[in-house]
Amino acid sequence: GEQSETGGDFNYANSWTDVSKILFDSRFFGSKIFYMQDFYRDYADSVKRLHISDYEKVQLICTHIRNDIECTWKDGGMFIYSPRNTFNKKEGSNVDICAIAYKTLDRAGFKPKMVMLKSRDAGHLHTSGISIGALNNAVLHITLKDGRTVLFDPTGNPKATRLLNPMFLVKEGIVYNWGEERINLMNAVENKEYHNAALFVGADGMVNGHCRSIFTNHSAYGMEGVAPQINAEEGEVKYGILDSLASRYTREFTFRRTSAVMVDDKIFVNPFAEKYFSAEEFSGPRTYPVEFRNPKTIEYTATINLPDGYEVYELPQKVAIHQPLCGASATLLSKAQGNLVQFGLTVKLDNATILLEHYECFREWWQQMCTLFEEMIVLRKKGGKSFTETEKMTA
Repeated sequence: GEQSETGGDFNYANSWTDVSKILFDSRFFGSKIFYMQDFYRDYADSVKRLHISDYEKVQLICTHIRNDIECTWKDGGMFIYSPRNTFNKKEGSNVDICAIAYKTLDRAGFKPKMVMLKSRDAGHLHTSGISIGALNNAVLHITLKDGRTVLFDPTGNPKATRLLNPMFLVKEGIVYNWGEERINLMNAVENKEYHNAALFVGADGMVNGHCRSIFTNHSAYGMEGVAPQINAEEGEVKYGILDSLASRYTREFTFRRTSAVMVDDKIFVNPFAEKYFSAEEFSGPRTYPVEFRNPKTIEYTATINLPDGYEVYELPQKVAIHQPLCGASATLLSKAQGNLVQFGLTVKLDNATILLEHYECFREWWQQMCTLFEEMIVLRKKGGKSFTETEKMTA
């Protein structure tokens, strides 16, 4: 993108702006010093000789640097150092860590760019000049030979000792100037959650289930180690390993629970393995916007296996809810096939920031989502009777 330097200020283009040359040439920034040091020269040469893919080489280099460098905060500044004596404690920022990785990747045969991102978790975009905050908005943008892009983002929690985050594989995105549409950079990333469940219903109303979940991009890091929200008598959760470069995290669990309701010859089955929304989160009024770390798509699919001697009596109605002001939507579908029910829910939340004037619309949408998780599939014994008015009221 276009950039210019005027008295230390940047005029940002409406894109991820390559500021490598400015930062490396300017006498005002330490990145030039870090870039010239070539701290990981031997490691870069060893990785370059390996017979592995570019993808794996980048993963090795960035993981090695991430694991080698630590950061501390003191008097409002950040100090970076290597506990393994690659280099001693130095005052710096994201730019400096990126400069170190830039040099290492460059030596290993890659062509990284230093990119300045104006948007972070807060969801607001800024057009301020260079400051510590701006320097900490720098990441490395690496394009692999197969066309995929890798972002190496050193930023983490400033309160933590170790500040380096893993990389994210993302699609090229747009960053808007203040005064235009306020969109968080996270919107450029396709954060997704895939949940695939199998439920086995017994004639006694007991449900045995298994669910496997895959989280991608920012969702992968946000959900790492988070337990599923299940209502079960017993169960077991198995956590997968976070794949930093592919930005994928897996989790699976088994559970056993009683059916919500049994009425006469009918079984009411909740098709969800877990709940992804809590009614308490946005139950009351609000005086400030809602900001999400990662807008995302949730895709839940389930196969419900009927017990012998039972048939489907009633399925949840098809649902399509759209709230364009908030960038939110949901679609629910279900279909009976023999002794199986195929069930699916897709929820999309596209906005990182829900403005205060749109909050009531968003709260209404959120409450509708919570209601969807109370939906039931009704089974009955083959040849059984229809609902009586009393049973309808009970259900």
